[in-house]
Amino acid sequence: MFQTSQRRELGNAAPARRIARAISPVILELLESRRLLSTHPWTITAGHTDVYLEPGSPTGRVEVHLDSSGGFLDHTFTNTDGMDVISAGTQTGVTFHADVPAALKPTTDGTDDGIKVVGSSGCKLEVNAGEDDKLIEVTAATSTTGTVRTQDTSIFTYGYDRWASGVSKLILRANNNGFATINVGSVGLPDTLSLDIETGAGTNDNINLIAGDLQLVHNAVIHTGAGDDVVWVGPGDDDADGSVSATVDFDSTSLDSGNELHIIDQATVTLAHTTSSTATIAVDVVTVQSELDTAILHVTDPALIGELHLWSNTDTGAGTETAIVDAASTINTLECQYGGTALIEYP
Repeated sequence: MFQTSQRRELGNAAPARRIARAISPVILELLESRRLLSTHPWTITAGHTDVYLEPGSPTGRVEVHLDSSGGFLDHTFTNTDGMDVISAGTQTGVTFHADVPAALKPTTDGTDDGIKVVGSSGCKLEVNAGEDDKLIEVTAATSTTGTVRTQDTSIFTYGYDRWASGVSKLILRANNNGFATINVGSVGLPDTLSLDIETGAGTNDNINLIAGDLQLVHNAVIHTGAGDDVVWVGPGDDDADGSVSATVDFDSTSLDSGNELHIIDQATVTLAHTTSSTATIAVDVVTVQSELDTAILHVTDPALIGELHLWSNTDTGAGTETAIVDAASTINTLECQYGGTALIEYP
């Protein structure tokens, strides 16, 4: 009697165990699939060096075009959330043109969001602001990865563009509507990454190349100056232990355009053309100010400066500020305080 009962019990339990064993892999497979699908990879077709990432439909989908924004459609991502990862594969020298506005990028799936590009070598990421994208800032940067956060200020929505290994140049381009703010430097930039900032025809733009504590930002090029554009370059911490260097170019050729350049502690700025233009660079106000370290302005192309102020710390005079003029230039007002030095070296 006992043996029969035991056999019956075992016989009833066996199917349950078989079902459990069958279900477990399915559950694990579904969970694993869900985790993997939070990133969506695509490798571009070989032989193309310009890749355009364009908004698709519905919102959140991204199209990958080759050679131009309306060129061959290489791939359409069907997801609207998670992260789209576009790889150059073995193709070198690829420029990724990220043209998807902040509000139209893939949203978060709880883990990942936005767009990421992966280079091979010598690749570039160009982030182009949408019509309502007024804030562009680098929020993370290492020798192999980085993040650009863009905000559509009309609806306060953020979108994210990221880069991984193989990208050696970052280009940030504001739209032509003006009133944009571009913030770079709080997390520093590696020396292996060069930076270009363009504000185009937009006016009232603010560019802040301000290094955070112990951060470095070098190899930066800023091209602005349509009108009422303001550039700040220097460390943003109290002890000025960051370091910044940049070449700055203003499009304006006459004064009263409202353009300003401000250089502060531990910063070196070269005022020079970043394009093939040979016109005089006009800036209404330039300040070179230092409280703890050395701030330097170096003028290497013909310039017209309305006011040039060299200011040091009024209490200690600890800082050193220098303006070196190596090109035929006109400075209407020159002010030196507490040790400021102006070197006019053009013959």
